[in-house]
Amino acid sequence: MKTLLMKWNFLVVLFMMCSVPLFVGCGDDDDDPTGKYIGWEDSGNKATFGAEAGYGNYKAKVIYTLTFDGSGDEAKCTKCEVEETWPEEKYAIESESDHRDEEGISNLKRNGKKVTYEIDYFKGLTRKYLKDNISKL
Repeated sequence: MKTLLMKWNFLVVLFMMCSVPLFVGCGDDDDDPTGKYIGWEDSGNKATFGAEAGYGNYKAKVIYTLTFDGSGDEAKCTKCEVEETWPEEKYAIESESDHRDEEGISNLKRNGKKVTYEIDYFKGLTRKYLKDNISKL
């Protein structure tokens, strides 16, 4: 149970990481923060979901790509790749630095405004479980 809570806490923290740096007082303070869930999409043994957050002209996006050991509901997650897209390279550099020492993260790379890495938090969980719980966010 503790491991499961850690996984969901990580997801919430990651969504917050996408939005918090963007709320810095910049430009027009009349802009409202925005955020939207990018729905779950299945395709064979893969599924994707994510979130987009923004403030004014600054927008960031995080997309999770899950790979399963099959295409059915009971297929288990074997890999999770994350791609963060930031509005400016300085935010990507900061994100890369923050992830560098995090437990459960591997293959961390940055290319300009994009940061990619793999996480092991969802490994072993079934497609049905992940789809049902992530769509409730």
